[in-house]
Amino acid sequence: LMLEQGARQALVVDDAGVVLGLVSESDLRLHLTFGVLEGTHTLASDAPAPLVLDGATPVREVLALFADSGLDAALVVDDAGRPRGIFTGRDVARAVAVGALARRLDEVMSHPVKTLPLDTQLTEVATWMTRQGVRHVVAVDEAGVARRTLGQHALLARLSSLLAELTTAFGPKL
Repeated sequence: LMLEQGARQALVVDDAGVVLGLVSESDLRLHLTFGVLEGTHTLASDAPAPLVLDGATPVREVLALFADSGLDAALVVDDAGRPRGIFTGRDVARAVAVGALARRLDEVMSHPVKTLPLDTQLTEVATWMTRQGVRHVVAVDEAGVARRTLGQHALLARLSSLLAELTTAFGPKL
């Protein structure tokens, strides 16, 4: 339902409409198991290429890029392509709160960047994100070069889509 509505949180209510609580994407990631998908999809096959920006890019320009592209993360990399920092929606909120829209990306990005190998299975990514307390992962190749990025929202959407495909193919026997 959250995916259908484009929501990242949902109120939980009882039959009388009394609010019982709030469920977030993080809650879903923490409590869902995707064992049926193990061994089928990896960061290399299911995560998009990263939006890579120069560290001197003003935050205001990054926000415009996010709005135009629908992306929610940008990377700053070194000359070899290894991640130096990541700028996400949480960083946007902090930048807006402190009036840092004119500042450089490399002044407000989060670092160090949490990375995983490209061949990491999506089911492992969900568990790893929970353990690390992060909402974005950068997939790197053997040389440490950033090749893919995946946020929690996109991860859950992809896992949900894969589960729906399996349910359609195999029915309720899953």
